[in-house]
Amino acid sequence: MNSEKHLGTNNWWINKSKFISKYVLSYCFYIHILLLIPLAIIQLRFSTVYDDRCTIDDRIILYLMAIGITQVIYSFNGILLVIFSFLYNKYYFIPYILVICFAIQQILFISVIIWFIIGNYLVFSIQNTVQYTNSYIPGTYCDYTLYHIAYWTIIVYYILIVLFSIILLLTNMQWFLKQFKKCKNYYSRKESEQSIQI
Repeated sequence: MNSEKHLGTNNWWINKSKFISKYVLSYCFYIHILLLIPLAIIQLRFSTVYDDRCTIDDRIILYLMAIGITQVIYSFNGILLVIFSFLYNKYYFIPYILVICFAIQQILFISVIIWFIIGNYLVFSIQNTVQYTNSYIPGTYCDYTLYHIAYWTIIVYYILIVLFSIILLLTNMQWFLKQFKKCKNYYSRKESEQSIQI
C-alpha cells in the first residue's frame, strides 16, 4: 500500500518523512556513518583493554566507553534509517517510523556532542601533567596508548567537523547559486517584457 495514500491529509508526517528520506539517502550521511563505526570500535576496544590504566583521571576510560557505545547505537539507528528510507513507499507505517528514528538520531547526536565536549575537557585538561612511564605515581600516570587514542580521536572529530561543515557549505552554496540564476533569469525576462511593451 502506498504510504502517502494511507496517510491522507496528514501532510506534516509526509513532508517530514520525505525530508528525512532525502537526507538519509544522501552520500554525506553514508560517509558520516562509515566514519563513525571505526571510531566507535577503536574507542570501545581501548576503553575495555586498558581498563584501570589511567589513574590520573579514570573518567577518560568512561568517556571512551560512553562515546563509543553512543556512536554504535547512533550508527545502528542510522543504518535503520537507510533501510526504512528504501522502504518509504512500500508500507503505510514507514513515514512514522522514519520520523521516530530521526528524532532518536538527533537525541543520540546531541549525546555524542555532549560526550565530545566532556572528552575535550578530560583529555586536554591533563595534557601538561600526564606522564606515561611510572605507574606508581597514580596522580599523573596514564597509559601512553590509551591517552593518545583519546587524544587523537578528538582530533579526528575536529577534522570531521571541519570537513562536514565545508561539505554543507558547498551544497548550500550550490543551492544558493541555482536560486540566484533563477532570479536573474526571471528579472531579465521581466525587463525584456517591459522593453517590448514600451
